Amino acid sequence: MIASAEGVVALVEDDSLYGHRITIDHQNGYMSIYRSASEPAVTQGQEVQSGTTLYEMQSPDQKFGYQITQEGTLIDPLDLLEVYG
Repeated sequence: MIASAEGVVALVEDDSLYGHRITIDHQNGYMSIYRSASEPAVTQGQEVQSGTTLYEMQSPDQKFGYQITQEGTLIDPLDLLEVYG
């Protein structure tokens, strides 16, 4: 699992549903939250770029979670995608 955009790792913590949670502060009002049972590959305070490895998934059927907040409110990640076609 990779970071969707650049930012600073705000939190690396345990997660009761998935195992581990990484929160990235994108420094623009947005935060992205990643959840997985795999061990985190980043540390709190680390700067990351788009594409930085956050977890190495251990199996193709491993569950994971991804959320985005804007100013503390959950938003639909699909709202941030531009569709070209």
